[in-house]
Amino acid sequence: MNPRNPQANAPQRGSPMAASTPHETVVDEPLTQRQHLILLGIAGVALALRLLYLWGQARNNPLFEIVRGDAYDHHAWAQALAFGPGMEPEPYYRAPLYYYLLADLYRMVGPSIVWARIAGACMGAATTYAIARLGAGLGGYRAGLWAGILAAVYWPAIYFDGELLTVGLECLLEVGLLLGLRVATRRNSLPLLAMAGAIWGLCAITRPNFLVLAPAIIFWLFIALPGAGLTARKGLATVVVFISAAFIIAPVTLRNALVGGEPIPIAYSGGVNFYIGNNPESDGMSAVLPGGRRSLRGGFEDARRIPQAQLGRPLSYGEISDYWFARGFDWIRTDPGAFAAHWVHKFRLFWSPVELPNNQPIRFTAEHSRIPGFFLVGFPAVAVLGLAGFALVRRDWRRWFLPGSFLLLYIASVVLFFCNARYRLPVFPLLVLAGGAGLSRLPQLLGQKRWTDLGVYAGVGLAAALALATNPPGNREAFHAANRGEGHKALGDFYAAAPLSDRESHAIALDHFEAGVRLKPASPYLRLALAREQIKLGRGGEAGIQLEQTTRKFPENAEVRLEFAQALAASGRLSAALEQFETAVGLQPAYADAQLGLGCLRVRLGEQRRALEPLRVAAELLNDPLPARLCAGSARLGLGQADAALAEFTAAWELNPRSANALQGMGDSHLVRGDVNSAIAHYRMALKQNSDLPASSQNLAAALRKLGQYAEVISVLEGAVRHSPEDSELLAALAFTLATAPQPHLRRGEQALAYAKRASAAASGPRSDALDAQAAALAELGRFQAATETGLRALNIARAQGPPDRVPALEMRLRGYRDGRPHRDPDTPAPAIP
Repeated sequence: MNPRNPQANAPQRGSPMAASTPHETVVDEPLTQRQHLILLGIAGVALALRLLYLWGQARNNPLFEIVRGDAYDHHAWAQALAFGPGMEPEPYYRAPLYYYLLADLYRMVGPSIVWARIAGACMGAATTYAIARLGAGLGGYRAGLWAGILAAVYWPAIYFDGELLTVGLECLLEVGLLLGLRVATRRNSLPLLAMAGAIWGLCAITRPNFLVLAPAIIFWLFIALPGAGLTARKGLATVVVFISAAFIIAPVTLRNALVGGEPIPIAYSGGVNFYIGNNPESDGMSAVLPGGRRSLRGGFEDARRIPQAQLGRPLSYGEISDYWFARGFDWIRTDPGAFAAHWVHKFRLFWSPVELPNNQPIRFTAEHSRIPGFFLVGFPAVAVLGLAGFALVRRDWRRWFLPGSFLLLYIASVVLFFCNARYRLPVFPLLVLAGGAGLSRLPQLLGQKRWTDLGVYAGVGLAAALALATNPPGNREAFHAANRGEGHKALGDFYAAAPLSDRESHAIALDHFEAGVRLKPASPYLRLALAREQIKLGRGGEAGIQLEQTTRKFPENAEVRLEFAQALAASGRLSAALEQFETAVGLQPAYADAQLGLGCLRVRLGEQRRALEPLRVAAELLNDPLPARLCAGSARLGLGQADAALAEFTAAWELNPRSANALQGMGDSHLVRGDVNSAIAHYRMALKQNSDLPASSQNLAAALRKLGQYAEVISVLEGAVRHSPEDSELLAALAFTLATAPQPHLRRGEQALAYAKRASAAASGPRSDALDAQAAALAELGRFQAATETGLRALNIARAQGPPDRVPALEMRLRGYRDGRPHRDPDTPAPAIP
């Protein structure tokens, strides 16, 4: 100590003490070259950890080169932008910056998920360096050093940097915005303020939540720019920042207006996300739309379908968003107490000690990296250090105003919707900045015995730790087990996609689904996946039991009902399937797939008139209404409405001119209308699109038969049998024609009998058409006793099982056989054989 010169005892600029004085504003000091290199070294460590994580994933995770959920959409949109037709002509559903940048990467290296993950790792390293630099500016070099270290090893950031999601870019731009605003106001530079505003605009078109930072930015400009009170310079600076941000956002808004006809600023998903987080059924963290399917893809489709079904008219994209906002605000007005309690619950979820998943089970996936000590620094550590650090720098509030206000406003913007780990990640840079400042000051506080500050630091840290420990989810063991179950489902889905010939992969898939059901028995989707895999492996009995049990356990789940209905229909239990389809539609009227299944099954059951309404609804709701149009055409044909059927099939063909089924339906309609030549032309077009289409071949043969072109009938049917040698109907039709053709040189009785026997053998049970063809072949061979017995069996089956319109023709042929006369097409008995 130097009592003669007190100033000599004061901390000097650039000294560790000056850089960590808890009561005074830290004077900014340029970093030395060595300090720069150390911070860059930390960024290098961050990159190495992220690449090591990706290496571990590549070695141990079969899903490394597969993306799901939102990441799948980003990958697909980037490919469409880089190599394909571009985005669909509709407003953006999600803010676009990330997947436009991803498209630029794909143009350089190709559509590589691996390179996209590596680019994310590099972006995470850049964020680490930016955090370290900002921390050094806010609290001195040591504060930046600690902040950089925390950012480098924070495992949720390492995980998300490897995903094809927007959040890594959000963090980088957020730190860039903080740096930009701080530097611009210190230099009082309008160009730098314009640059900061542009960064803010980029933040907004990455995630619109960042627009909520506007009040903090305005207040910062007021307190940070020189001059007392509200000066013209401060007003001009504010205008520059906001205009610069608007300049970045404007092209997005303009594009939305051009393609959608309405000025949606950035994206139209805000309304549905608001309702997902503000309704009586919300759990505060799951992206599940009440009344919609729980799957990500199904929920996305239902978010559009439900409002249109409810209002009974097509809606614009802005109206869809407004509909969901209105539903959310209706609940808030109706039950403000429940909303307040739910808001508190979501706030606690935001501060949960575990990483709440959204696209995939986070910890289960991250464990595949197999890095020792990977999970040491997670959200609990960063939250405790960050909140304690903010308490320690409270007296230097002007310097720390931006990070602190950003933290509060961003949390509010997330809690207003719903909370999960991905949406929480952008607060980690703010917390590690404060955490680094706190850690850097601890040695001096201890050395100077500043017990008050140490008490505040320890007290806030302890309170934060206790609060985090008691925040939801309550049953952590069950929570982690359920997430592991979802992880097994993801792996099961991967192996289940293998060809059916790869039995080993399907056995592995079955093992994963069984493990998933054990870990998460409350998931209907794991049970459905297990049943689907059991069906693939020929274990239909077990699958039926699984589906029936799942339906009893989840009777209000429309997706479960639909899956059970489809399985029942595939097994021939049509009446039971009809009941399940009707229940699914009753539970969720806007479920297009259920409406489609109900309508098509009613057509199969001969309930054509009752099929029309669900098929109409399905056609309105489906993104691709082709299947609904095809079934509606079949229903119209069954009702004898050939012109209406032709209109339906034509509409289906216009949706997809390569649809063989649409062309076949058009042929059927022309045939019913009596326009045989048009029918033949359409059947030929259908077979040109798909030569392996038994119904088109059979109907073409029927049309040619009407023109008496029996040689070509036989040629068409023989070609069809070569494509489908086990098709009972084709075999029966060919056998009947060979036995009954009016031209003697075309009749081949022995061959007809052989085909007829093959038709009976290929059928799952006795069929009247196969027996009818066999009787005709026996009569052609002069074996009338056998022909009579076989024809009688065919008649009895037709009377018992249908179709009833076959009965008169069978009776007529049977009389001929009894009289010793073979049958000759078209529908006339031949003279008796002497």
